Amino acid sequence: MDVSGKARDHLFNILLHGLHVFGFEVIVLVRLIASPSVGGLAWSPALIGAVATVTGATMLFYQLLVFPFIAARAGPCRLIVFSCLLQAPAVFLLPLTSPLALALGMPTRGGAMIVIVAVLRIMIELGKMTSFTCVFLLINNSIASSQRGAVNGLA
Repeated sequence: MDVSGKARDHLFNILLHGLHVFGFEVIVLVRLIASPSVGGLAWSPALIGAVATVTGATMLFYQLLVFPFIAARAGPCRLIVFSCLLQAPAVFLLPLTSPLALALGMPTRGGAMIVIVAVLRIMIELGKMTSFTCVFLLINNSIASSQRGAVNGLA
């Protein structure tokens, strides 16, 4: 199989994206479970699951109804930039939730903190989902149709 240099670059980008996503997910889960004294929120698995459910339902709605519309209008390159701009502040702010709660005297399991974490998680997931989908759109648009099966199989 002869994969062009352009397709190889795209595969490398997918690999890096996957490593970033996996590493970030593990760190977020550890922070949500850890006690506030070490920078966590001391959430129970049920509370983490509730936030994950809300995030997943939002992602389903976005992927089925919103993404096709904005992808057709903006194009994948602009959407990748938008997803990075959306994801960057959320990734920066998520670790600050516990110190913010402690500084303001808010309970780490209170309603306001749950909403803050849920909104930040939704922003992060929107960014990840958009960039991941756009990478595949760019791959399919940049290679010959005869190579699509091989490249998508490797990705």
